[in-house]
Formats: sequence, structure tokens, C-alpha cells
Amino acid sequence: MDELLQDGKGTASLEIGLSSCIFGERAPEERDFSCLRDNGIKQIEIGILNRRNERWDPAQLRDVRRWVERYGITVNSVHGPSGEPGNGQWLADPVEDRRRAALAERREVLESARILGARYLIVEYECYTQWPYWPEGGQAVVRYERSNEIWLESLKELLDDASRAGVGLAIENMFGPSCRELALVIQGMDPDLVGVCFDSSHATYGGEDFFDNLRYLAPRIVTTHLSDNDGLEEAAWQDRHWAPFQGAIEWEELVGVLLAVGYRGCFMLEVLNRENRITEALQGSITRMRELLVRK
Repeated sequence: MDELLQDGKGTASLEIGLSSCIFGERAPEERDFSCLRDNGIKQIEIGILNRRNERWDPAQLRDVRRWVERYGITVNSVHGPSGEPGNGQWLADPVEDRRRAALAERREVLESARILGARYLIVEYECYTQWPYWPEGGQAVVRYERSNEIWLESLKELLDDASRAGVGLAIENMFGPSCRELALVIQGMDPDLVGVCFDSSHATYGGEDFFDNLRYLAPRIVTTHLSDNDGLEEAAWQDRHWAPFQGAIEWEELVGVLLAVGYRGCFMLEVLNRENRITEALQGSITRMRELLVRK
């Protein structure tokens, strides 16, 4: 496991990757991997999000494994389910039976990540102490006093499975729970097993300075969800998932901070668009990002 994490070293050096969400909310198809290859992309994150896709069967996993080998694509990460109060997938659920069910689902996705040869399983930092958190949700309806404690218990239960599977856990910063909190929570965890997936758009929300959020997490970042946002706050905030250089995030400084702490992992883009394909605009963003990495 030593080569898996270690502050982003040990992954493909400074490559641009794309999340499979660029192709829509569905399971991957062979044409997706052909498209990545034709556009010079060698890294992918695959979403196995059970509220969006049907549960995968072994044949689907074998197909995807064959396609990545055929088209020379590396599975950098697998994005597991998104848990939150009320959706049945929350690792911090105070109802033990529901928490155990969510944990069992993560273990299933972890095994899928192993079969696909992924470096990391993305686990969201689901420590919601109140709900809703989203600005459009208005006032909190329910409060959860023990979510940090319960989420941490679930994460620790996943660690042994992750170690046996040879897959690192990359904890994604979320809207609501603070980046500083996340940095403190994983500080004492084995860096060979647990790192951070830095979501740039999530770091624009919550009242903290964006670059403070980045610097809290930077030493433990092993992979990314990079997208742009418009910088709006409070009730106007939305998770836009725009391509880099289309919003308010200062990409040159972001890249500079990551490289300054020795990050050499994949710059994974988590971009959505209506076309569900790699558009000319997205390809332009990828080209600009590559040029920025070369200059740095």
C-alpha cells in the first residue's frame, strides 16, 4: 500500500483525468473509453453511485476492466455512493441498521474498485450536523449531534477492507462540514491508507476563504474533483461543475499550491455539461490546464 498514497506521489504524474460523469448519469460504455483515448485522456474516475445507476453485476465490471485495458486507460478512482440524511446511504446515520446497510454498500463498491484496478475509492466527508445544508434548503429541520463520531466509526471499519483490497480511501471535502475539520480528522490516520480528494467547487462554499480551505487539505491531497464555480455565496450558491477557467476560481494559484506541497497525482476533472460528451470548450479547458502544469 505504500505507493498508493503518500501525499499524491506514486500516482500518474501530473496527468489530466476525467470523471465518467462527463458522459451522463449512467454506467460506462465502451465508446466512453474510445472517446477518452481519442482526446488524449489516460485517466478516468468511474462513478458507482447507486441512486443514479443500477447496481453493477460482475459482467459489467469485467466489461469495464476489458475496456480500460483495450484503450490504455487507467482507473484512478471510483466514486462511491453519496450519503446524506434520509437517502439510506449515509455512513453517519444514527440508526444503526441503516448505517450498517450503508457500510455494506461501500464495501461492495470497494470490491468493485479492486476489480477495476482503481487506486482510490472516493468517500464523501458526510459529517452533516444539521440538515438540510444546501442554501436552497432554508433553515435546518433536523440536527445530528453525533454525526462526526458515527462517520468516523464507519470509516475505521472500512480501513481494514481497503488495506486488504489494495485500494486507498480518498475523503472528499463536502459543502457544509469544514475543510479545516476534515484536515484535523484525518491528521492521525495512516497516510498510506487515507488521503483527501479535493473538490474545488465544494471549497468555494461555506464562508471560509477558498485558499485557506485548499491549504488546510493540501498536504494530504491524493486526487481531485476539479471544476469551476461562479463564486456566489449563501442562497445563490450552486455546485456548477463547470470546466476550469469558466468561472471564478483562480486556477494558476490552485495549481501552484498543489505543486508546492509535492502533489504529483492526477488532476481529475469532475465536469458536467448538457451534451454529455467532451466538447470543444472542455477540450480547450484541458489544453489550458496542461499548459499551466507545464509552466509550473
